[in-house]
Amino acid sequence: MVSVINSTQTHMLQLTLAVIKPDAVAHPLMLEALHQRILDNNFVIVRCKDLVWRRQDSERFYAEHSGGNRTDFCSVVLK
Repeated sequence: MVSVINSTQTHMLQLTLAVIKPDAVAHPLMLEALHQRILDNNFVIVRCKDLVWRRQDSERFYAEHSGGNRTDFCSVVLK
């Protein structure tokens, strides 16, 4: 979290990660609509980056959700 100082008050900037699935990225009109929806909901796109994730990247990303009752969630997401 980053603090942004204003002359009259202090605001906290919250960062949100948006991961867009490959099938949406493959369609330029859908990707444009997603970007517009993000902006329409008062989010600011700070950075865009195209990534190619391997299965082990996804496993690391979702590691905090594995185990216990969440095992089903991870196995579905990683398929």
